[in-house]
Amino acid sequence: MAKISNLIAYPTVAPQLGDYVIGTDTSNSNETVNFTLQSIANIIPADTLAEVLAAGNTATNDINLTGNITLIGNLSTSGTIADSSGDVGTSGQVLSSTGTGTNWVDNVDGSGTLNTLAKWTPDGNTLGDSSITDDGTSVIVANDIYLQGSTIHIGNAVTDSAIVNGTMTFQQNARFNSTVQDAGGNAGGNGQILSSTVTGVAWVDQLPSGLNFQGSWNAATNTPALASGVGVQGYYYIVGTPGTTNLDGNNSWQTGDWAIFNGTVWQEIDNQNIFSGSGTTNTLTKWTGTQSLGNSSITDDGTSVIVANDIYLQGSTIHIGNAPTDSAIVNGTMTFQQNARFNSTMQDAGGQPGTSGQVLSSTGTSVTWKNVVDGSGTANKIPKWLDSDTLTDSGISDVAGAISISGSSLASTLSGNIQFTSNTGFFTVSSNQDANIDAATEINLNRNNLTSDIGVWGPAIFENSAYFKSTIKDGTNAVGTAGQILSSTGTGVQWIDNSSSSSLPLADGTRMVQVSVASAQILNMSSSPVVLLASPGVNKILCVDSVLVKYNHVTSSYSNLFFPSVSYELASSGLPYASATNSLTNMMSGGFTTWYKYTKTQTNLKEDGQLVLTAASNPTGGDSTMFFNIKYRIFNSSDLTVDLT
Repeated sequence: MAKISNLIAYPTVAPQLGDYVIGTDTSNSNETVNFTLQSIANIIPADTLAEVLAAGNTATNDINLTGNITLIGNLSTSGTIADSSGDVGTSGQVLSSTGTGTNWVDNVDGSGTLNTLAKWTPDGNTLGDSSITDDGTSVIVANDIYLQGSTIHIGNAVTDSAIVNGTMTFQQNARFNSTVQDAGGNAGGNGQILSSTVTGVAWVDQLPSGLNFQGSWNAATNTPALASGVGVQGYYYIVGTPGTTNLDGNNSWQTGDWAIFNGTVWQEIDNQNIFSGSGTTNTLTKWTGTQSLGNSSITDDGTSVIVANDIYLQGSTIHIGNAPTDSAIVNGTMTFQQNARFNSTMQDAGGQPGTSGQVLSSTGTSVTWKNVVDGSGTANKIPKWLDSDTLTDSGISDVAGAISISGSSLASTLSGNIQFTSNTGFFTVSSNQDANIDAATEINLNRNNLTSDIGVWGPAIFENSAYFKSTIKDGTNAVGTAGQILSSTGTGVQWIDNSSSSSLPLADGTRMVQVSVASAQILNMSSSPVVLLASPGVNKILCVDSVLVKYNHVTSSYSNLFFPSVSYELASSGLPYASATNSLTNMMSGGFTTWYKYTKTQTNLKEDGQLVLTAASNPTGGDSTMFFNIKYRIFNSSDLTVDLT
């Protein structure tokens, strides 16, 4: 047996797993045995990763793990973490499970309300509230719901139900593949009908064919006494007095309603929607109201149908008669507003269709087919009958629409009115001398067309009184308002307020006028100066002696006042040439009512001048008004004499 000693030096070699060592078998009387190093290594337990790294050891090589890792503490890494594909991800991504591995994915952020389903906001990575909430009991959609698809299924099983708390409207047809239940959940029996109970619907038997009227019923006092579910089938009462007696759920009885017992329950026939009315025998009815009937304009006595008013037949093609042998008789005049086309013959009063080349001619009381008339004439001459079937020239010509009469006079033998009408263009009466139109009483122009104007291009001279039954328009096509007068503008006439007109002069020529100016005129007095005194016309000079002004403060004064004053300006051009007062700025911005008198000396006078209230620009704000009392005279510019007219 070999001896182990630490005192004797033996050769040293690297141990191999197959080398033997000597040991004692404690399980077999301490027998000495041989062991291989491999057998000893096999019974030594392997260290865990935690035991290997427990002392702070650092792995210098890759660690490949094939099993699960349970991490009790924190995990810290100074490098990247790769997913199953070896991708280390980008900034902001999160490591997500794919079920069989991991994958770096974009992070999702956002916020929302408790029990509200989330939806993607427009950026695609943020969640927000949708209009759907789920509190664990009910799913509520706050907005309209549109279910799309060729077939929409509500419920997944036959036992599933849908409750509509409001009104369900079918925009198209409704098809029921199974039963329809009433308010009590009943599917009804064969032959029953769905009837309203006012607060719902119920399946009921159809009304019996044999009804038995029992008389009038007082629904207020229940007289005679009726009871729910009790009665004789077919018995019915007509409500004479309205009331609220409850019969099988019906409790809103009006006069005229029927109470009918169908063998099981009482039913109500609501006759409040029955129309009423009266009419004339043989007269067709028409709606005179939403629930009332009355006479139409059509009568049918069994022989003839007569329409008393105009008849309008509408359609792309109107057929009168159904067969070629049918005929239509027009007792009055038939007027064709458009073209008339005859696909067959046209018969005269004798029932004759005429022969080729014939024309339909009037006999005075009817028409008859006649041969074409003969005769000859001059171009543009209107023909006249020389005899019963021969035409020749008359004294009337029509050259391109111009009518001329070659006779010395135009007379009518008719006792009625004579009308000259042009439907397509002008109607002109011209003469190289005076044109006289004489009438025994009145000469009427446009009597039947009051909306058309009568144009007079030259002066209109009235040798006698002029009587105007309607309005007179000025140069701006205005008819004026009550109290206004017609004033000359130099080139025309215009309706102006009477307060702006000149008053009659005194013996020395002095005139006086009063003018009121509204706030709307003041706010626009630069753009449209307010005429206080109109121009007396050409060859006349307007001279103002004094101007009294009252500024009537209402609630607010005007702002942005730029040199408001009473000024002279030329009526023809509107150009100012002098002022009649000082600036009115202080008066109009003071915030209180004031009175001023101006007697400003005027040295620059011009013909055709007028007096206006104006400013360099339109003021703003303000609601006050102004009153003017102006004393003035008018002079003739030729010799400065006072105009007393």
